[in-house]
Amino acid sequence: MDLLQLLTTAALTLATSLGGGAKPPDAPPPTVQGKLELREAQQRSAMLEQKKRRREFERLCSLPLLSPERLQDCRALYREM
Repeated sequence: MDLLQLLTTAALTLATSLGGGAKPPDAPPPTVQGKLELREAQQRSAMLEQKKRRREFERLCSLPLLSPERLQDCRALYREM
């Protein structure tokens, strides 16, 4: 009887350590509110990035006389906006 208990315990321990045990419950699917909050956060992030690019463009390209190289850089920055 002791040998049977030992073998059963060893088998259960091995199965649990290999991932054969009970799986944790899956995460609940995202709610409509959660999706909305995620989308709003992405939009805020995109707006902040756009503002940053616009400020950089204004800072670098607001001078009246620009060299040809600087003008090319400003055109590239404008295209990125």
